Amino acid sequence: MSSMLKRAFKNTVEPLSVTEEGRETVEGQNADRKSGNVISTSSHRMLNHIIFKVLIMVVALGNCIVIGFRTNPAVVKDYEDVLSTCDHVIFAVFLLEMVLKFCADFKTFCKNAWNLLDFAIAVVLIGGPRISSDFDDRAKIILQLIRSFRLFGHTEGSLAVTYVFTESVSELMNVFLLLLGTMVLFGVIGVLLFRSSVPAFFSDLPVALFTLFICATQDGWLEAQSHFETADPALMYGAMVYFVAFICVGAFILTNFIVAVIIAHLQIATEASEGSLM
Repeated sequence: MSSMLKRAFKNTVEPLSVTEEGRETVEGQNADRKSGNVISTSSHRMLNHIIFKVLIMVVALGNCIVIGFRTNPAVVKDYEDVLSTCDHVIFAVFLLEMVLKFCADFKTFCKNAWNLLDFAIAVVLIGGPRISSDFDDRAKIILQLIRSFRLFGHTEGSLAVTYVFTESVSELMNVFLLLLGTMVLFGVIGVLLFRSSVPAFFSDLPVALFTLFICATQDGWLEAQSHFETADPALMYGAMVYFVAFICVGAFILTNFIVAVIIAHLQIATEASEGSLM
């Protein structure tokens, strides 16, 4: 009888001890989650605070100004210490923003291309001078300038424009391919017809493509046309028909397709933004 009571008492105590251990484990996990949530929430609040956003915009503009000063050798010689201090402060602010984004949401940080670009630039700027003493200052300036492009992601208008361009890439590529095919077609025709008469503009296909690009921008094509005025009248009128045909197709139609694609996506983004506000 006493052995049965001991066995029953043991069976009742063991689950209680296991339950206490499990409770302590759960409480520890909850504490870790709470601490992680506090860090993430605090990082989100700081990133979304208007003062911090304004600070990032001011620092990005200041970065562009400092880079502009560095293009002047006289300014660099006289104020190298001031410019270096500004570079360190700007880099520290950008690094703080990157750390806050990392703490706010690690998965979102890794999925965002701008964040990965910031991380890569920070690694190069930190490790480049330490790995090699011959680290080119021009590469450093270019990387700093690329980093300032993140200024376009801190206002609603710039976000809308960036969204429009990213969403219209596939349609724009189709238009660009069509325009490129048209330029190649007209370029081959131009080389076959005008190579001997106007070699400066149609000596080979690359030169002809550059001439047609100038015609597509509708700026400078009169210079090419002027070289045909002293040639045979039939060749001059043939060149007129050639240029008019390409400008109608390449400049008036295809380039307007590019504008139409961008405007259509901008309208879609505007309607989506208005619908989310309603």
